[in-house]
This record gives sequence, C-alpha cells and structure tokens, in this order.
Amino acid sequence: MRLFFSGLLRLFPLFWLAMCFLVLTDLRLQKRRSRIILYTALGLLLTASTRFVPNWLVGEMENRYPVFQLNQLKATQKEVHILVLGGGHTFDERLPANAQLSGNALERLAEGIRLHRLLPESLLITSGAGAKNEPSQAEILRNAALLLGVDSARIQMQTKPVNTWMEAQEYKRLYGSDAQLILVSSALHMPRAMYLFRKMGLSPIATPTNYRVKKGTQSAFRVALPSENNVEKISALMHEVTGIVWAWIAY
Repeated sequence: MRLFFSGLLRLFPLFWLAMCFLVLTDLRLQKRRSRIILYTALGLLLTASTRFVPNWLVGEMENRYPVFQLNQLKATQKEVHILVLGGGHTFDERLPANAQLSGNALERLAEGIRLHRLLPESLLITSGAGAKNEPSQAEILRNAALLLGVDSARIQMQTKPVNTWMEAQEYKRLYGSDAQLILVSSALHMPRAMYLFRKMGLSPIATPTNYRVKKGTQSAFRVALPSENNVEKISALMHEVTGIVWAWIAY
C-alpha cells in the first residue's frame, strides 16, 4: 500500500491525473474549471522543472545532517560500526560487483569505505536483501568493497532486510546497541533513516552522501532552463516525505 501511494504521489502521475480530469471536465463543457486545472497543472510542472523550488526544498531536507567529521566520535572507547544501507543493484554475472551497484549504492559504499580508511579498526557492515536465488545486495556491496581494497576480515553483512526499518531491526538483532554506529545513506534519505534507527532504540551518527543539490556556479540561462533532473529531485523528495509519514503511522 505504501509503495502504491509513494508511486502515485510523484510529479508526473499527478500531472497526468490532472490532465485526465481536465479532458473529462472539458467533455462535460465545464470550460472554466478546465482552464483552472490546466493552468494549475502547467504551473506545477514549470515550478518543478526549474531548479529554484526543487533545489530549495531538497536542499533543506539534505542539510538536516552535516557531513561526517572525525571529531563527532569524540573520545569514544566503543567499537565503531559503519553500516552502509542498501541503495539498489542489478545482478549481472558479466559485470564486476561495483558495476552491478546503482549509482546511489555505489556512492554510499564509497563513503563507507572512506570512513573505514579514516577508522581502520572499524567494522564495515553492508546491508540489503536480493531477489530469490540471486546474491543479496549486501553481498554485492561486500564484493565491491573487496575489489576496492577493504580487508575481508573487517566486513560483515546483513542480508535479509528489504527496507530501512528492517535494516534497523536486523542491525539491533545482530549487534545490539553497544557499538558506536555510523549510519551511511543518501543525504535525502538520511532523515527517514535516522528516525527509524532511533525508533529502534539506536543512537547512530549520520553520514549523508550522494547529494542531489550541490553548490556550484552555473549560467543564469541554465539555472532558469527547465530540466527533467529538477523533476526527478521533486519526485525523490515526495518519495521520502511519503516514507517519513508512513514511518510515523506504521512503526
């Protein structure tokens, strides 16, 4: 049910629903209402496809947690666990493990490895289930980490979780709450992940990565030009907001 509404509450489904309603209304000769719906739908599309509103809204969500700094660990004597949340993969035996990961998952893994090299005594934990009779995402992530030089003795996996809530449950079941947990996920997903892990009674340090909104210099023309990339930012934001609301209700 959540996945259905999450898929529905995206820009293009909403836009086309409005267009269908517009056609039906127009067929009934309610032209004034048709024009209102048309202008609303076009305004929504224009607002979402130029970067001003998407960058502002997505940036607000992504900047909820700062980039990880070593001083956040202070003088902890605890064992340090770096948990890389699953971010998508496609199993293809022709390809090396790193090429089987989605861009999202690869960025998460790269951040986890960066932190592991800063903290060489830490334990790197990969997470995520897979399709039946195929390697899990946790295995693909682990294999990619090995290809990138991580010591196999410093990697463990949790192969059963299919969503973030289950990742929090599985971590708590396997490792308890004694270690200092560093949680690696996409910046946009981090608020939901932190909420769910705290709901499980854990106290992770957030390590956001894979930022959709980054500072940089662009020409005024490119800033104002509509782009499908901006639409995707809004769609991803709506997915996360739906996920947060569902987390409040269901867990």
